[in-house]
Amino acid sequence: MTKQRVITAVAGVLVGGFWAWTAQAETKVSQEIEVGLQDVNINNPEAKFEEYKDIPQGIVFPRYKLDVEAPTYELSLDAKKVTQEDQSFDLSYDRNGKLSFTAGWDQTPHRWSNTSRTLYNETSPGVYEIPDNIQADLQTSTTTAYWWSKMPGYLAGAHEQDLMVRRDKLSAGIGGTLTESIGLSFNFSQEKKFGNQLTPLALGRNYLTELARSVDETVYDSVVSFNYSQKATTVGLTYGLNLYENEKDSITWDNSKKNTDWFVNGNTHTGAGTASKQGRAAMQPDNLAHNARLNVGFDLSSHSRFTADVRYTRMEQNETLLPYSINSSMTFTSNGVTNIKADDPSVLPSQDAETAMDLWVQDYQLINRFKVFSYGVKARSEQLASKSKEITFAGHTVLDQEWNTTPEETSRFSYRKHGLTGYMDWTVLRPLTLGVDYTKDFAHRTHREYTETTEDSWVGRLNYTPVSWVQMRGRYNNAYRNAKEFEIHDYMSNATTFNENPGIRRFDIGERVRNAGDLKVDAWKGPVTLSLNGGLGHDKYKPGEENLSNPRVAISTSNQNKQYGLLENRVANAGVDLYCSLTGGIGISTFYQYSQVRGVQRQNQNTTPGNSPVVNQDTAYDYTLNTNDRYDVVGVGLDTPPILSTTFHLGYDLAYSRGVMEYSELGSALAAKKSVPETVSSKQDYSIRGEYKATKSLSLSLGYLFELYNIKDFAQDNVPLATGQAVSQTNVNLGDSSLDYKAHVITFLTKYKF
Repeated sequence: MTKQRVITAVAGVLVGGFWAWTAQAETKVSQEIEVGLQDVNINNPEAKFEEYKDIPQGIVFPRYKLDVEAPTYELSLDAKKVTQEDQSFDLSYDRNGKLSFTAGWDQTPHRWSNTSRTLYNETSPGVYEIPDNIQADLQTSTTTAYWWSKMPGYLAGAHEQDLMVRRDKLSAGIGGTLTESIGLSFNFSQEKKFGNQLTPLALGRNYLTELARSVDETVYDSVVSFNYSQKATTVGLTYGLNLYENEKDSITWDNSKKNTDWFVNGNTHTGAGTASKQGRAAMQPDNLAHNARLNVGFDLSSHSRFTADVRYTRMEQNETLLPYSINSSMTFTSNGVTNIKADDPSVLPSQDAETAMDLWVQDYQLINRFKVFSYGVKARSEQLASKSKEITFAGHTVLDQEWNTTPEETSRFSYRKHGLTGYMDWTVLRPLTLGVDYTKDFAHRTHREYTETTEDSWVGRLNYTPVSWVQMRGRYNNAYRNAKEFEIHDYMSNATTFNENPGIRRFDIGERVRNAGDLKVDAWKGPVTLSLNGGLGHDKYKPGEENLSNPRVAISTSNQNKQYGLLENRVANAGVDLYCSLTGGIGISTFYQYSQVRGVQRQNQNTTPGNSPVVNQDTAYDYTLNTNDRYDVVGVGLDTPPILSTTFHLGYDLAYSRGVMEYSELGSALAAKKSVPETVSSKQDYSIRGEYKATKSLSLSLGYLFELYNIKDFAQDNVPLATGQAVSQTNVNLGDSSLDYKAHVITFLTKYKF
């Protein structure tokens, strides 16, 4: 939205507000406008400074607010950060509860980098090209040595390309009551995402290209709701339609090493990335979803109530399928048919995806409440069924360079999950309430590593109010998930070859023991308000019932009966939030929040691709990865009482994070493997703001912010445009490095109420 349009809209509202005030003497109209100047100075163009916000230079319009109170209606308009990248507008109208209308416009930016650069230009939607002379030159010799001798010079001509997307959301809703018991509403939203974001792509296994891919996506959401409510009975019925549109079905990018396609059937050259002059990748497809929901509730007696909530979702997508390859020279023989061209879509077994999924979610609850005792039961059912077309492809291409004759088939994934919960609450004494839940879950899945899982979960709850100004709430959870019916074929690329370790376990469905608890204490007495919180959690993953080795190879040091993947996860958090109003009107506030996440993962670095099967879980290539992520957030504030119509606010905020990845239990072949350096970042904000109340309607404020950001990250420190850790690697990056920065922001604002 341009500044001219915003100024015109604000002027229209002002005129409309004045007209309403003169037309009805009893109508109350109040308005508030804030405008000012802002000076911004930053020593490095680090995107973190404005990651999710906009801090502009020059004239700023932080807020305009209009409130109208009339005998028959209420109207309000709230506009924030007008003309900025993160501006928002909210309009609401209510006619004595009989009719209501809301509308909103909200913008949210997300910046990743202001320093990235690229050789690629988007010559048409979704098509990225580099100068032809670069491709022609590097095609004369496709060796890694020649690429490294020439590419740095070409990359010196790369142009800047910021990595940023913005989400613009328009929403509107209207609702009202048809009778005292019946209500009807309709809500609509459109969310558009556009900009550029990093997308890594590959033409060869040792050749990575990072693109600043342009994004142009839109999501439409609409919901119509019907509600019926009486003293003992409620009924709700809703229908929603969700549409996702992507303006780019696929993206195409140039190969820096080639400007003509090449292919020889039977040759294997997947590592070099020197066969196809272009690459192509599918993007998220257009899709839609229908959502229907029915919820009812009614009293069975003065102490009992039954509720039911049933939801149905239908998801559909029918995007046109891309050909096997973009390589125009790739002609192959498959299933007795010769001269099949991989770039010809007519040779595909289906032209469209023809996918659909049905999801049913049902929740039922029966509760009985008495004076000091309540109990109930809950039942939940989830069922996901695929209605998609099953397609068998004659084979597949490997990185647009090699034809693999192994047929590929799409499979229908489905699951059923049922759970039953019993719970009870007992007020032992007037200040103490104890509660307990027990849940039993059953799940059956197709095309997952475990087809059957069951889980038993206990939750204990505590609510204690020893005095009127203190409240304690706590929970403890113990759960055990059992996994069985292991499907070994889901780890295989064909009848004899494994595509990953048979011993790996997915943490979302693997066998697990969980223990977790949290406690929160709130206290308020006189001038002091205090809140304390803390929690601990531990997940330990277990192998399950089945053998974890490759059944086609005898168990030995090269084929272990050992679990891989996430083995253990620990979470700890604690925090304090304190506010104190001192004598003389001085207010002090402070908070501190700490959280830590630690994980243990066992991995296997297979380096023998010539073996059959390829994945053999060789003990010589085992290693354990220990991760430790810590986050600290601190804030301190001081507010002074009015002195000669002037108030001051002093503030300090710190956000600190530290990440560590350490290798241990290294196999004999990985003795030289070194742990990566730790990652540390901190952001400190020092602020002071003074406000002078010149008159009852006019106030002036002056603020100063000093922000200091420091980061140490081996992965984002001085990233070059050309990289490769091994001799055969030739990667083209965007060079989006993280930078330390110091920023100064001075803001002068005038606020006027009328």
